[in-house]
Amino acid sequence: MKIAQRNIKYTLINSLMISFICVILLSPSFLFADDHSDTFSGATTVTVGIPVGGNIETSGDVDFFKIDANEGWTYTIETQLGTLSDSEIYLYDTDGITQIGFDSDSGDNYSSKLIWTCETTGTYYIKVTADWYTYWWWDFSYTGTYSLTISCSGDCIEDDHGDASSDATGVVVGGSIAGVIDTSFDEDWFSFSGASGSTYEINVLITTLSSSYLYLYNTDASTLIDADDNSGEGSGSKIIWECNSNGTYYIRVLGEPNATGDYSLSLSYKTDDSGDGDNSDTTAVSNDNSDNSD
Repeated sequence: MKIAQRNIKYTLINSLMISFICVILLSPSFLFADDHSDTFSGATTVTVGIPVGGNIETSGDVDFFKIDANEGWTYTIETQLGTLSDSEIYLYDTDGITQIGFDSDSGDNYSSKLIWTCETTGTYYIKVTADWYTYWWWDFSYTGTYSLTISCSGDCIEDDHGDASSDATGVVVGGSIAGVIDTSFDEDWFSFSGASGSTYEINVLITTLSSSYLYLYNTDASTLIDADDNSGEGSGSKIIWECNSNGTYYIRVLGEPNATGDYSLSLSYKTDDSGDGDNSDTTAVSNDNSDNSD
């Protein structure tokens, strides 16, 4: 009798141990190695235009990604669903904690799509997870595969001219130089050597840019000498100015609010109508940054 009871006891213990091992081995967290980190510190880097595959392996799983974003660029962050039924996107600031964006199902067929304009250049973080559903009294998240794609809207190119006087493109008298207002936040700075007694004509000729703003600054790059909106050809800008002191002067070109596009800037001497002035057009405009020094 005792032997039979002992055998039953051992059988129950063995059964419990086998059941426990099966639960561990068959649990989703054991079966699936996480493809992307669950925290921003281990986030996967995403390159603009290159999709990255992901898998929400278990209920409650999250995948973190990161992107090096540029000021003024507008990004579209979206998921394409594979076997995953419904996704959510969270966007976090450079600290990886402060949430600055969210979307659940603005994309196609319950996928997520978030459009965001970066205000400050830096590394930002994206969290992808699944939407939740309730079964009886319990909450579960969907599981399955997806891909994440980040694209850039508009003219996402490196800035052609500096956004500050310290990075101004040097120009000299004569000819013209091409420019692009890359984003709605973009501005282009130029510098040139002004000669006392000379009169200069500064023109912005617009091509794909809808309208321009032109500003002329003194040698300190902060004191405004003159400004113009549409005195030039079409919706271009023009300033005619007589220099009263030798030095390096600065030009700033902008588009109208939210406008982007191409233009050309010309700098020339302004002569009287008879053409007998002392000024002469001698040298083509060039990218001569040596003119930036005072």
